Amino acid sequence: MSKPDTSSASAMSKKDCSSAAPLPSIIPPSEITFLKDLHPSRSEFTIKIRVLRAWNRMSFKNENEIYALEMLVVDEEGTRRQGTCLKTFLKKFGPLLQEGSTVIIKNPTLGDNLSSFKYVDCPHKICLYYDSKVIKCNDFLGSDNGFSFTPFSSILDKTFQNTQPIDVIGDVCVCYDTESFTGKNGKESVKRTMQLEDKEGNKIYVTLWDSYVHQFNHYISQNPGVTRVVLIIQFGKLSWFKDKPYVSNSYTVTKVFINHDFSEIQEFKTRYCLYLILISIYIRWKKGTVSYTGDNQTPNDAADKSIGKRPVSSESNETKKDARLELKRNLKEVYDVEDNDCASATKASPTIQPIQVQDGKFDFLIPKLEK
Repeated sequence: MSKPDTSSASAMSKKDCSSAAPLPSIIPPSEITFLKDLHPSRSEFTIKIRVLRAWNRMSFKNENEIYALEMLVVDEEGTRRQGTCLKTFLKKFGPLLQEGSTVIIKNPTLGDNLSSFKYVDCPHKICLYYDSKVIKCNDFLGSDNGFSFTPFSSILDKTFQNTQPIDVIGDVCVCYDTESFTGKNGKESVKRTMQLEDKEGNKIYVTLWDSYVHQFNHYISQNPGVTRVVLIIQFGKLSWFKDKPYVSNSYTVTKVFINHDFSEIQEFKTRYCLYLILISIYIRWKKGTVSYTGDNQTPNDAADKSIGKRPVSSESNETKKDARLELKRNLKEVYDVEDNDCASATKASPTIQPIQVQDGKFDFLIPKLEK
């Protein structure tokens, strides 16, 4: 990646950098430009953003010297862009550009993003220079985390372009052992592969590397009785191996969240729990373990109440989708089930058992239905 010309910026004195009048504490909405509307032809604009990710880019000539601060930001509409602040201006702007901070930036510029792998789907990135102004913002109304989840169905049918970064959320239904190996450069590395399942039953593979493996393993060791692990991969990278999709972390830019207290995770757990209940009832119904009493449908007294493993099926995703639709129609007149509730009107909440470990992998089991 070519480096921007900083000769004119370096020539500016510290007095020049700080003599401009400060930004007012409140910027009228009409003066704010949304990130999707930015264009290189515009010389002056003001943006309001949240810093989602910030990391140091080291110099090509000296790997121990910082060249610039790289950022991934989001605006109130949810549009994400990449930004950069050269080392020359880090003393001035750096303290305001911490992860999670919300700021208003006036007079940034747009430069070409020449990276082979772009963390956002945009050919430009936001740059801060000597005449830019940055102030703290206390009225940001956008997302706290800036997630942009890709449906698993879009991955599996290959409509998602794997040249872009990806956000995914899913339940860890299978988790394999940690693997250690030595790379070609002699560096010791570890990786851990797992399967994620979405709330529609679609599955993809996830491979975590090095520090992200340690993060995951630490969580599991500190939560031995965990019953459900919901994982979010933000700014991940999608690749295909033997016609199977794998999402992995992209160097150190990716963020991994494990059962965090986020509204997105709570909503997923609710809907995923409902999906498991419906599938479990449907399996019992198909096996003839459901009896009928008047207008109500209840499990047989003799029905096996033990927790079973999730069924392994060779059916296509389309067949499973038809089965799920059929199931929902069959249950509509029997159970009063809402999308945001994990229980029926007549049944108690399902009992969830802790994660089991079998044959070197976690076996996440489906909920148990009580009579």
